[in-house]
Amino acid sequence: MPDLTETIQAIGPIGSLCSILGLVLTILLLTKVGRISRRFLFQARFPALKKKVASHRSTLSTLLNTYPDSSTDLAIELQKCHATLKSLKRKIGLAQRSNISSLLKQIKRLPPPSAPPQKDAIYQVYLDLVLLEEELQNLSEDIKWRARE
Repeated sequence: MPDLTETIQAIGPIGSLCSILGLVLTILLLTKVGRISRRFLFQARFPALKKKVASHRSTLSTLLNTYPDSSTDLAIELQKCHATLKSLKRKIGLAQRSNISSLLKQIKRLPPPSAPPQKDAIYQVYLDLVLLEEELQNLSEDIKWRARE
């Protein structure tokens, strides 16, 4: 009959292997749960954020028509747009994330709210919002098609 220490020594490598496998499985499960969580958050928030982007674009268009009288309102709307884009960036896929990042940088480079923003720079932000809005619409259509599969 084998003695207790021999049994423990024989089981030791198996226990170590099981511990390592458990750690690997835990890490895989955590990443999978994180992806599912992000996907759920995206599905829940995407339609509202898409509407907000469209609203910011529309408001900027209206305010640009009355520039420079609307420069204060433009600065406020740009800050609201910046906040929406930051929220959207955390929830969106990699393909659209780079466009949102460049748009955020553009808004950040604009003069502070105390100085009147430049119309050309705001118009470029507006054009990039039009592009982003179209990309988000295409993404929305893709999501609908994927749901049918």
